[in-house]
Amino acid sequence: MSKRKLLSTFIFSVAATLCLLAAVVTAQKEPNATTGAPLKGVDVKLGKNPGGSPARRTTDPNGNIDWGSLAAGSYSLEIVPPEKPVGDDVKYYVVEISGQSVVGGKQRKAWEVARHAFVSPVEKTARTTTPPTYSPKFQFDVGSGPPAPVQTTIVRSKSNITNN
Repeated sequence: MSKRKLLSTFIFSVAATLCLLAAVVTAQKEPNATTGAPLKGVDVKLGKNPGGSPARRTTDPNGNIDWGSLAAGSYSLEIVPPEKPVGDDVKYYVVEISGQSVVGGKQRKAWEVARHAFVSPVEKTARTTTPPTYSPKFQFDVGSGPPAPVQTTIVRSKSNITNN
């Protein structure tokens, strides 16, 4: 085998290994990925902003709610606080909004059971740390274009880290 071919094979192998490592590291840094156990029986309200009477649904055994095709506009999703948490040790729900018409693509947030609120991630820079903020609503937008179904998935968080 020529030196040139050997070198190109080596470079290709190193590049492939680095890509694989990058994928593994990315997966480990995303603790709110919707890979936790699905949460059945979570009540959720979805309403169009401003006003609009909210629709109320409950997650199925897979932690899903299919909202059907939504008209273009701004929406708010709220978790109806349970009388007792769904699951013994659940501190956070991971709530994901997905669908082709969701502006910005798939969106994910943590909902803290004790505070009954969605948690923004803690942001750290070299000089400051921005504390998390809490909101009772998960705001998202649906774009114009061909109607496409929008779905909510709720799972148990695999960790207590609430970064998006």
